[in-house]
Amino acid sequence: MYKFPGGVRYSPLMRDHLKIRLSTLMFLHYFSAGITLPIMSLYLSQELGFGGTGAGIILAVSAVSAFVAPLFGAFVTDRLISAERLFSLVEFGAGAFIFLMWTSETFTAVLVFYVLYMSMLIPAMALSNTIVFHYMPEAGNSFGGVRLWGTVGWVVAGWAFGYFWIGYAGGRVIDAPLFTAISAGGLGLFALTLPRGRGQEPRRTELVPRAALRIFRRPEVALVAVVALLMQVTHRVYYFGAAPYLRHLGFSDGAILPALSLGQVAEVLSMLVLPFLFLRFRHRTVLVMGAVMELCRFAAFYFGTSALPAILGILFHGPSYTFFFIVSVIYVNSFADTESRAGVQQLYILCVEGGGALGGSFLAGMLYDLFTRGDLVEYRYFWGVPFFMALVSIGLLIHLNLHARQKAEPR
Repeated sequence: MYKFPGGVRYSPLMRDHLKIRLSTLMFLHYFSAGITLPIMSLYLSQELGFGGTGAGIILAVSAVSAFVAPLFGAFVTDRLISAERLFSLVEFGAGAFIFLMWTSETFTAVLVFYVLYMSMLIPAMALSNTIVFHYMPEAGNSFGGVRLWGTVGWVVAGWAFGYFWIGYAGGRVIDAPLFTAISAGGLGLFALTLPRGRGQEPRRTELVPRAALRIFRRPEVALVAVVALLMQVTHRVYYFGAAPYLRHLGFSDGAILPALSLGQVAEVLSMLVLPFLFLRFRHRTVLVMGAVMELCRFAAFYFGTSALPAILGILFHGPSYTFFFIVSVIYVNSFADTESRAGVQQLYILCVEGGGALGGSFLAGMLYDLFTRGDLVEYRYFWGVPFFMALVSIGLLIHLNLHARQKAEPR
């Protein structure tokens, strides 16, 4: 028998049933986001005609919500409302705001509603993790298998909307927010069926996590945080430019999302390889591998001028994301203790999802317009900037490895 939150016991059969429901929640959540997010720059810059700078401003301003998400989860969940009911509410809110964005045509209205949508979506991502850890026994061993279904949902969204809706049913890219709104509303209803978690004793939280700040003063942790910010900037440039680039290469609108979803397929395979890498290499070495994969991604885009190098670059997304971003969270967490762990993750999210996303979206929009000549974008120059930034990231991580050899540190 296993203990349910609040001390209630349940059988292995009930545990497996709950795991299926949580996996479904992850699938639906990332399915909803996966319809729109990969092609948002294409939707804003070309479908609505806002150009690169306009799209970059909207995507960058929406990243401000990442600064709110950690505090949102820390001070509201299990104090005013359970995580399950709050998740349902923010999904309903996300669906409503993305629908209102779909009905809007002016820059100001689209900006406002997209920012509101992201202000719901980012807390929902954090809450989905919280719910899994709250309900699953031995969550550290179970989380990976549940979270994997989120990646599957993202891939299925690309094929369902791109290949079937656009390719076969004659739909359009501009329909994406509508389908996201419908699926987010459905997910909100599904979340209402989850058992409500029992309240916990209020936790002591700080607006300024002092114990975590002490961790980030360590040179190795600060260096990884800086590299993570740079890598997130290049990651955002990739997401901004990938869909327009595929259209430029002659991909049909129905093929763009399925092609981009290959990156998530490679991500699943990379997650399966990761435990074997940990048996042989230290975390900081795997971080270098992730940065090298990022360099290979942009090398394929920079030197290639056809569909095959583009697909190769997309496939490099999987090992780049897994070997760097997932491993960097584990590496930074290895320096934390029970008192500082939550604050360390909060600061890391602020750095990567806040600062990196903000800077990357602004940069991508400016590069898009800077290298536009008439009706064409000179993508070789566009991809050259993140290519150079990936080189800088590799250099910094090599410095980390050389520095770490001179002192003892966690594996």
